[in-house]
Amino acid sequence: MGNNVNQIARRLNSGGDPHPVDAAILLRAERLLATAHDAVRAIDEAAFRAAGQKAGGLR
Repeated sequence: MGNNVNQIARRLNSGGDPHPVDAAILLRAERLLATAHDAVRAIDEAAFRAAGQKAGGLR
């Protein structure tokens, strides 16, 4: 995915025209990044809750 985005950026930055599938690739990359962001946030929140429960059990 990252390689495709880099190729698109290189082509556009060098004055090239976007390929018809560029928009679809970029949309998929955006969706993938949003999904990864949501997963990291959920893991972070779960770890925070677990650490709080563990710390609360030691008191």
